[in-house]
Amino acid sequence: MGVDLCAYRARIGTFSACSAPKIFRHVQSQLKLTAISALCPRPSLLLALTCLTLLLLCAGDVEANPGPRNEDVVTLIKECHDETTKSLNDIKQHLTALKTRVTAIEKTLNNVAKFKDNFDAVAESVNEVKSNISKTSGQLVEVVDDMNNRMRRNNLIIKGLPERDHEGYTETEQIVRDLFTDHLKITAGDIERAHRFGQRRPGFHRPIIVKFLNFKSKIDALRNSYKLKNLETPKVWLEEDFSPSVQFARKKLRDFAKSNRTDNARFSVRFNKLHLQGKVYQFDPASGSVVQASSDPERSAK
Repeated sequence: MGVDLCAYRARIGTFSACSAPKIFRHVQSQLKLTAISALCPRPSLLLALTCLTLLLLCAGDVEANPGPRNEDVVTLIKECHDETTKSLNDIKQHLTALKTRVTAIEKTLNNVAKFKDNFDAVAESVNEVKSNISKTSGQLVEVVDDMNNRMRRNNLIIKGLPERDHEGYTETEQIVRDLFTDHLKITAGDIERAHRFGQRRPGFHRPIIVKFLNFKSKIDALRNSYKLKNLETPKVWLEEDFSPSVQFARKKLRDFAKSNRTDNARFSVRFNKLHLQGKVYQFDPASGSVVQASSDPERSAK
């Protein structure tokens, strides 16, 4: 039969805690009666044997408490093993499912990476095309602006001439011819057409645009424009006809010259260039400011 040591120790401990003190006091009282406990070791030996005997008697029959049977232990171990095996199988299934999901995620990430590479390539191509389009657009704007100014090359604008009521094209052209012949002292035979432009407004004399048949006639009119200072009528002056972008640049150049010249130095604006105190300036549309012109001969020629 097996021995349950844990139960045995528990019994011994229970007895020691509850009954042993009473037995020791009883034995000690008996020894005191003899009055020889301090003179001979026999009473101490007798006391030890008596205590051991009482302990064994109080502990009971050890063989009557053998503990669990081996079959029960085996069954318990088997149940624990089965539960552990089942748990491991469940964990294995979960790991398999997790591995499948991880594989799918890795595949998706690979596809996303490939898509990103393709997207980056497309984005780079689009940016390149956009840059080319922007560059080409800028070149086209310059070409169109240049053609626009070339078409206006023989045009001249007259400002300040009084406008008559119900004035028509024929009357306007005759007013211009009289101005050139009587005041500028040049022939007006090269005028192709002349008309006013802009919206009619009370108290406002619309400017007149004149188109010459040749460029030389326009230059002659500009050279003799100083003679208009002697007119008795309100101030009349001549201007060249340019595209809106050039007109805007010329305005910025004139404002710059008035603000930066010293001692009221003279300046001149020729096409889109400002000549001031020995330096040449031009308007930069990108920065919106006036900068000193490049020394590039090709650009300076323009």
